[in-house]
Amino acid sequence: MPHTGEHKNPMKIFGMEPGTVCWLGYSMWPNVYLYRKKQKEAVIQGIHEYLCQFFGSSINYTILSEKKSKELPPTLKGVSSSDIWIPDGKTQEELESYFNDYPIQEYLKLSGKLNSRFIQNSVVYRSEYLKIDNCGNYGEEMLLNFKGRHLLFVNTNFRDSTIIQFLNKWKSNQGFQNVNNSVYQFASAR
Repeated sequence: MPHTGEHKNPMKIFGMEPGTVCWLGYSMWPNVYLYRKKQKEAVIQGIHEYLCQFFGSSINYTILSEKKSKELPPTLKGVSSSDIWIPDGKTQEELESYFNDYPIQEYLKLSGKLNSRFIQNSVVYRSEYLKIDNCGNYGEEMLLNFKGRHLLFVNTNFRDSTIIQFLNKWKSNQGFQNVNNSVYQFASAR
């Protein structure tokens, strides 16, 4: 028996099969469509493909995943920027496989407990603009492996020796030649 407001897709709207069930949720957010969790990826892929066909490549597509999400967002083609929460349970191999499916992105923001989560030469480190929110954890590996142009850290701790190592290699052209700027946002001590 369908839920109140539930409608089966009468035709291939957004590229979804007619059996895909979506309904308009009655919530404080207007025009929020709800769907069965097992159909999440098909719904998101269908809507994204429809928008790409409608607008083409003339606009920038961005992925924004929910904070504290337990899964990564679906892999979508033609995305130039992402703001992704990295779930705790994902391994280095799973994360590398996930990010290898994307082209190198212009802007990538990653949030979560990120230290030791990526392989040393991860595709993540080649993002043009990388913003890291390490939720108060250390970020040495991410700093020392970055190969893009712009790097921004928030809520991330560093040992003094790591900052000195980074600056010495950057100044002496022994590493980080592509980096144009590196920004660290430090919390004030109380």
